[in-house]
Amino acid sequence: MAQTPDHPPQERPARQLPLQDQKALFHFVMNGLPDGKTRVRSLLEFVIPESIAHPRRFIGPKEVIRAQTEGRFDFGDELATESAIKSAGQRAGNWLSNFFEKGGGRSKPFKIRMDDRGYQVFFEPNDSQPEQDDLVFRFWEPHLTTLHDALLIYPEPQFFRDSKHTYFRNWRVRSKHDVGFFDLNDRPLIPSYSFVPAGVVAAMVLLYTYFHERHFPLPAKPIRPGAHLHHDTHAPLIVLGSPGTLPQITELESPLALRTNPSGYRHKGRDYEDGTQKDMEDAEVNFIKHALLTRRPYGPQARCVTILAGSHGRCAEGLAGFLLNSDRLKTLAEALRCGDKFPQSFQALIEVHMNKHEGEPSIGEMRLKTVVNYDSAKKNNRNRSAQTRQLSGSAASG
Repeated sequence: MAQTPDHPPQERPARQLPLQDQKALFHFVMNGLPDGKTRVRSLLEFVIPESIAHPRRFIGPKEVIRAQTEGRFDFGDELATESAIKSAGQRAGNWLSNFFEKGGGRSKPFKIRMDDRGYQVFFEPNDSQPEQDDLVFRFWEPHLTTLHDALLIYPEPQFFRDSKHTYFRNWRVRSKHDVGFFDLNDRPLIPSYSFVPAGVVAAMVLLYTYFHERHFPLPAKPIRPGAHLHHDTHAPLIVLGSPGTLPQITELESPLALRTNPSGYRHKGRDYEDGTQKDMEDAEVNFIKHALLTRRPYGPQARCVTILAGSHGRCAEGLAGFLLNSDRLKTLAEALRCGDKFPQSFQALIEVHMNKHEGEPSIGEMRLKTVVNYDSAKKNNRNRSAQTRQLSGSAASG
């Protein structure tokens, strides 16, 4: 690599990344750098923030050595020499190129490239993004091919515990002022957040498996009933739960045509109850619940939020399995009339048949019941009701 400080740095492309996205890509790169590349790591930890702070300042070996004498650069357990810096720069440039062309950075819409005349880095559109024909990847693409890792939000529901470590829960009881609902003769109860619904845990495992098998991180954070959603993050969100375990879902669904509630769902102001065994001819089915899939932009950054909700904890598990199955997603795409590109804003109501012979209920058939495509309504200047499709059994997915 020729080092010529007299040459001016290359111009950045016209499509400039916002500062917070540059920093996010920098942290993504450092997390992806393998252990053992000590000198490469030291150099990148200096030149990338330096390039962000001073985008037109040339960085060569002499600039790095000067930074070392000023205490702004640390090459590890020895002083940096010009030849050592050149060697580390060569390896850092090659690693960045391979990382964004063939490695974990291939899915990112932007890449970091090192100047071939120095060590300044540039943020450029990444032309190496893989083409994906897989419908499952297409559905999760807004959470995969972003500069900010997706964040999974799951509930920590409110429980109350007595002195004998017996736990009580009801979705209507959300503070110590409501414990009279339990009618326990003034038995003292202590708030607790010790459990996560089993169906939510199963959904998390399914999603973790899909993301991590493809080398995509999926950090998770619990949220309690009285807490606020994470407005301060640019990350796209995946939200799991029900209105009873995660009341914030009601806030996310409030402006939309379909909403979940603890005993069924609400459509255009009318409540619909879940079915029970006495309502059905099939004796193998104990009850029917309703799962509601919602995707919409949210917050000041209009980030993508995908909500897997329902009137039962197992609905999240059923939805996660549904959304990781290409055949079922094909049924959903056909119902939405969106081809292989899912809308930015839509809802899908799915009927979930559950069996409970012993222990936890198991998920049986899942039938797509109603879809609402808000993107289509906006594009065609129609009202929302015109974009709601009630689906018959022919559109169902088992």
